[in-house]
Amino acid sequence: MNASGLKPYPIRRVILFAACVIPFLWLPGQILKDRFLPLNFLYYIPPLLCFFSGCVAFFTMGRAWKWLRWTVLLIAILALAKSLVLDFEYHSRGEPTTESIRFVQWNVSAGRFGSELLVDRLRSNRPDLILLSEAPPDVELLKISRALFRNGYWFRSDGMALLGRFPIEVLERLDLPDGRCWAAKVKAGARAFDLVAIDLRANLLVSRQPDLEFLSDWVVDRETDRPLIVAGDFNTPRDSVHFRGLRKSLQHAYETSGHGWPYSWPFPVPLIQTDHMWCSEGMTPSNHHYEYAIGSDHLLQFLVFHFS
Repeated sequence: MNASGLKPYPIRRVILFAACVIPFLWLPGQILKDRFLPLNFLYYIPPLLCFFSGCVAFFTMGRAWKWLRWTVLLIAILALAKSLVLDFEYHSRGEPTTESIRFVQWNVSAGRFGSELLVDRLRSNRPDLILLSEAPPDVELLKISRALFRNGYWFRSDGMALLGRFPIEVLERLDLPDGRCWAAKVKAGARAFDLVAIDLRANLLVSRQPDLEFLSDWVVDRETDRPLIVAGDFNTPRDSVHFRGLRKSLQHAYETSGHGWPYSWPFPVPLIQTDHMWCSEGMTPSNHHYEYAIGSDHLLQFLVFHFS
C-alpha cells in the first residue's frame, strides 16, 4: 500500500496490457483501413509494432491465459506476414542508362541540421533532380543548389522546393482542400515531363479522401500527354483506400521497381511508409528505394527512371 492507500500497479502489467491490446486494435484497422475517420488511428498502427507487441504478450502471459496467448501470437504472425508479403517489394535493381534520371525526394524537417549536412548526404546520390519537403529557407536552398548543381535551377513554394540541373517551369498551384501541392514542368534535354509536389498534413483527425480525390481528378483532367511524376510526403500508407483513384492513372514506383526497407518514417526505426512517388505511362522506374539519412526524421526516397 502507498501513502494514498492504493495498491501500486506494477509497470509490468501496464506493458503486458498494452502488448495484448495492440494486436486486437491492429487487426480491425487492416480490415477497415482508413475508410472511417474516427477509426483512422487503428489503420496507422504499424504491422511490425503489432508483431513485436504480440510476441511480448505471448512470452509474458502465464499458461492460464492459453487461448488469449495463442490468439495474440496468431495476429502477430499475420502482421509479420502482411509486412513481408504485402509491404516489402523484392525487385532486382535495374541498370541505369545514359538517359536515366536520378530523382531524390526527402522531407528534411526544414533543414534544422544545416545545409552542409544536407549537401553531403544528397551528393552521395548524384541526383539530377531533388524535391525537398519541409524545405529550408531560400538562403539555404541557394547554397544547396550551388553546391550540387553549380548553374542549376530551383523553385520553392508552399514549403517544398525543387532543385535540379534541368530547367524548371512552374505550371500551377493545386488548391487541395487541406494539403499543399503544385505542378511544374521539367525540361530534361529533348524531353519534358511534369512533376507534382505534394505535402499532406500529419493529422489523423483529417481525412485524406478530399485531397487525394482532388489530385486524382486533376491527373485525369490534364490537357497534356507529357509523362508525370507525383512525389512528396503524403502522410498516408501506400495501401490506403483513398489511393484507388490515383492508381487508375499512375503506378507506385516502389511497387514496380522497389527493394529494401519499405517504410520511411520515423527515424531511426521507420515503421510507416508515408513518402511516395507515383509515375505515369511514358516513364519506366528501374530502381526505387528508401535510404537512411541523418538530418531528418524521414528516410530519403530515391528513384532512377527513364523515358519509355
